[in-house]
Amino acid sequence: MMSTFFLWKGKMRPTQTHCKRGHERSGDNLYTAPNGAKACKECQRQSHSRYRKNENGKSASKSRDLREVFWTLERYNAALIVQNNACAICKEAFSKFPKSPFADHDHIKKTPRGLLCSTCNSGLGMFKDSPALLEYAAEYLRKYGKQS
Repeated sequence: MMSTFFLWKGKMRPTQTHCKRGHERSGDNLYTAPNGAKACKECQRQSHSRYRKNENGKSASKSRDLREVFWTLERYNAALIVQNNACAICKEAFSKFPKSPFADHDHIKKTPRGLLCSTCNSGLGMFKDSPALLEYAAEYLRKYGKQS
C-alpha cells in the first residue's frame, strides 16, 4: 500500500485516510473547512447534531435563525410575553400548534412585526403581505355570508 504525504509545518506528514472513528476521509465524506482543515463529514454531522440538542446549541440555533429575519432572541422572548404566548392575528395560543411561533417581518423594510402561528404566517404569504388583497378577500367572504 502506497502512503501519500503532505507538507505540514515544514515536515512531511502522512495523509490520514480515515478519521479516529474509522470513517473514510475522502470523496463524499471529506469536509474542508474555510481555513483549509480537513475532517470527516459523518463525524462533523454527528457532532453538530449533538450540539444542536443541548441548551447552548438550541439557543445559538434559534438566535441565528432569528437574525436571518431581522429579530433578536431578546425581542422574540419579549414579543411572546406581550402577545400572551399567542398569535398576533388569530390570538390562538402557540401551544395549540406543532411548530414554534414564526417571527414575522417586513421583507422590504427588513423590520420585525410580530409572532404568528403557522397558519396565519402562511396566509399572509399567500396574500403577498398585501393589505389590499386581504381586504378584498374579507369583502368576498362577507358577500357570501361569512361574518367572522
